[in-house]
Amino acid sequence: MLTSTTFRITQDRPLNVIIVGGSISGLLTGLMLKRNGAHVTILEQTPHELEHQAAGIATGPPLAAFLAKFDRSARPFSLPTDGIHTVDRADRELGFTALDMRMNSWDALYYRLRWNFDGLASSYYPEEEEEEQQQQQQQQQPPLPLGEGARDGKAAYRSGCRLRGIQTGSGDSPVKVRFVHVRSGTETELAADLLIGADGANSAVRNMVLSPDERPKREYANYVLWRGVVPETAVSEKTRVLLEGKLSFLLLNRQYAIA
Repeated sequence: MLTSTTFRITQDRPLNVIIVGGSISGLLTGLMLKRNGAHVTILEQTPHELEHQAAGIATGPPLAAFLAKFDRSARPFSLPTDGIHTVDRADRELGFTALDMRMNSWDALYYRLRWNFDGLASSYYPEEEEEEQQQQQQQQQPPLPLGEGARDGKAAYRSGCRLRGIQTGSGDSPVKVRFVHVRSGTETELAADLLIGADGANSAVRNMVLSPDERPKREYANYVLWRGVVPETAVSEKTRVLLEGKLSFLLLNRQYAIA
């Protein structure tokens, strides 16, 4: 990820950035750049808001440090855990590793980042908080170039925009991006100083920029993943005490479960 300590811009105007991919990695990168004064546009090909991914996320100190620097909401949105422990079928603890981690969900993190990036209101962050953030932004000075102490840049999140082409140049528009609106079929072109590909394993950006020999090779890792949710009321008191406050691994024959 780019940071203000490793990426310097010597110009008298804000950096214009296009990020292809509007999931977690694109939002993390976009929020960091916005907080450093860049004008950021995220293009996400899915025509509706990304939601209900049914994925649990365990995060550690790196994300906590990132949010401490760039997150402007004080609302709690994760559960602390003191470490990882492994158990067997008989609920016997086989080992414990102390770690500073937070248990979260994909939805909670996504909407936290969206609220910070473009002020999206949701069930996690209702409209009144969005309005408060907008009022704070209106009181700020115009954005400064990317770097420490810069004001927030402008942020736009465009859903339903599928990448069609990339053209590199020079001068005031080093990169031009062509994309199609998936609902209408119309094409649009945007110019930027920097293009970032955050569009996942099947990255369209990588496929357009890299030659076939340079693209990462993907191989099946022989994993099958199942996810289920059990109501807490359906769990025994013994199991609840065993799992509470910990990230637990149940070791089985050629498989394991995470709770």
